[in-house]
Amino acid sequence: MKRYLITAIAIFALLAPAAAGAGVRHFTGPVVPSGSVSFRATTHSGKVTKVRPGFTFTHVPMTCDQGPQTVSGNFNFAMRVKHRHFHGTGVFTGGGTVAVTGAFTQHGRKAHGTISISGDFTAIGVTGCSGDHNWSAHKG
Repeated sequence: MKRYLITAIAIFALLAPAAAGAGVRHFTGPVVPSGSVSFRATTHSGKVTKVRPGFTFTHVPMTCDQGPQTVSGNFNFAMRVKHRHFHGTGVFTGGGTVAVTGAFTQHGRKAHGTISISGDFTAIGVTGCSGDHNWSAHKG
């Protein structure tokens, strides 16, 4: 019985640091000149390894044939982080695209990047849209 207990304790001691090193961080921040971004990122041993599905952007401005508009949405896919950088592109109804690029600071507490909008967003009744904006976010 003692051998089993000692073995179980040894296995737990080996596995505990690996579990303690992994986690999820939540980031939020503004888009310039208006709007916001929000996302969760997976960390391992203090380094950000993945932006989880659900990168959300709200009220991001764009210029369309019909005049100024805003777009909101989210990405339902994960984005791999390599050398602290990530990117992804979502295609919306009607062919409009929203592309995001980002980079984390060395310690993974802040992130910044660009969000680029182009195309037709028929779901909200606009065409010929475009916009490139900087965003920043911090760990919340």
